[in-house]
Amino acid sequence: MKALYAALIGVVALLMVAHLALAGPPSWDDQINKPSRFKVLKEFNNEAVLDKETGLVWEQSPEEGFKSNPTPPQAWLSAQFSCITRTVGGRKGWRLPTIQELASLVEPTQVNPALPAGHPFSNVLSSSYWSATTFFPSHTGTAWDFEVTTGDMVDVDKTDTLHVWCVRGEWDKQINHPNRFKVLEDFAGAAVLDRETGLVWEQSPEGSKSNPTPPQAWLSAQFSCITRMVGGRKGWRLPTIQELASLVDPTQSSPALPSGHPFSNVLSSAYWSATTLANSTSNALSTEMVEGEVGDDGDRRFTNHVWCVRGGQGVDPQ
Repeated sequence: MKALYAALIGVVALLMVAHLALAGPPSWDDQINKPSRFKVLKEFNNEAVLDKETGLVWEQSPEEGFKSNPTPPQAWLSAQFSCITRTVGGRKGWRLPTIQELASLVEPTQVNPALPAGHPFSNVLSSSYWSATTFFPSHTGTAWDFEVTTGDMVDVDKTDTLHVWCVRGEWDKQINHPNRFKVLEDFAGAAVLDRETGLVWEQSPEGSKSNPTPPQAWLSAQFSCITRMVGGRKGWRLPTIQELASLVDPTQSSPALPSGHPFSNVLSSAYWSATTLANSTSNALSTEMVEGEVGDDGDRRFTNHVWCVRGGQGVDPQ
């Protein structure tokens, strides 16, 4: 009887995973009014909020301090780094939102702040917040900002200092060992599904520890993933900095991956991301797997290690 019960539980769990995979992320084609639009996520220690309209996950409190002692405003590039390196609810993988994502929060009938009535956010200042979106290709020195007081969107010089509200795209779950990762038999065990993000990673990014793949310059790393065959499939790419950061467990080191992870031959070294530095495209960002430091930048001619991914959007919303 116990064996039958366990088998039934397993079937139900698989059906739930399959349903989520088929459902896909929200397509922004619905309007959901309070109180059901937002969900404070207990898995993130109530530090993050899921917007069911868009599938985006926002910081519950965009200011690390309180209204009486808010986080100081930052220049645009510092704001980018602030989100990339931030840990919220025990997870990394955050970024500065696009202007469209910020605008999706606006309720035109509200002011101070111009957010939907009954929203669950706290410490949202009646001030301006950066977006990741450069104003126009011909105006690369300015970026769009979100005026929380009125909900207006205006352009601001990137050297000005504004507030920061980070977002995490469509990753609203925390799944701990042993259920988070699944080694994929269809890929001959050479790939691993991360059920938190839906991304598929190489199971062994470096061949063997005794004979690891040599570090590569950034452009070579891009080509290496694009041309790579893993588990009988192509279609791989270099991950964004947020995707790499989503693997980091800040409580672990050497490597800074979740306890019980199924990966092998992950070196305590730096791995390239596909994300270039916002103000200097000759530099790219990496993740250091010793302590999980995210956002180290280096000249793209330098050599780092390579860990390829499959699935997801693979686009940095700059």
